[in-house]
Amino acid sequence: MSIKIKPNAGVSMVGIQPQTVLGMVIVNGVFERHGLDMVITDIVPVYENFHKPHTLHWKGFAFDVRHHDVAEEMREAFLEECQEALGREWDCVQSLNNFHYEWDPE
Repeated sequence: MSIKIKPNAGVSMVGIQPQTVLGMVIVNGVFERHGLDMVITDIVPVYENFHKPHTLHWKGFAFDVRHHDVAEEMREAFLEECQEALGREWDCVQSLNNFHYEWDPE
């Protein structure tokens, strides 16, 4: 399986941080274990009002991944598996449309 960028989503990698890249590799490992492609839907926003001002997307420390390929009844366990793989410096959250991963060591 592979890491893909959602086409026409306005996903930018300008300003992406090394921790985020490593996080993507780790999360992709979880997707691969489940036989799924990881589709990134956002990293660093290119649209002014796309994310709230406090999100770490603006600093390149967060990324979002499509979750509709993960069965709805498996999403919570899947996200817990991602959290375990990433470690305690990461926040992993499920939103309506995606999984949000944020490197936030505080």
